[in-house]
Amino acid sequence: MPHSLSSISNNLSSEAGNRNPFPLSKNFTSSSIFNGVNSNRNKHILVIEDDTVILEYLSKLLEWEGYLVQCASNGSDALKLLQSVSPLPGLILLDLAMPIMDGFQFREAQESDGRIAVIPVVIMTADRNVESKSMKIGAKDFVKKPLDFDDVLSTILRYYLN
Repeated sequence: MPHSLSSISNNLSSEAGNRNPFPLSKNFTSSSIFNGVNSNRNKHILVIEDDTVILEYLSKLLEWEGYLVQCASNGSDALKLLQSVSPLPGLILLDLAMPIMDGFQFREAQESDGRIAVIPVVIMTADRNVESKSMKIGAKDFVKKPLDFDDVLSTILRYYLN
């Protein structure tokens, strides 16, 4: 049975000491509309984010929506994971500002590896120039921080439904 995002958010807020990085305004779930999804893409998502609270929230919320989620806290860890995982994720959610290897460096390395270059990327950033940065690194789409989970889900669904 799908959970409403508000009930999930309330549960996660209490687990995270009431630091809720996702304002949830709608009672939206993707499971009811996932029948139209392009079946050539899997519901496996790699989330690359250095903020552990955002990473945990996003991971749990996406899992509750029926996605298989793998996580990395920087681009370097993500590349190592991608080199060893099979099947590859159907989508990558990528933070741009991270230590060790940022989102720009990750995209450069991803695009140079034919096996993982085909995985589409959605960037997550608070940068005001998100649209130009998204185009610059060849991302399929973007979501602005602070993240609104409804926006994250609708962005993911736009990708999967097209």
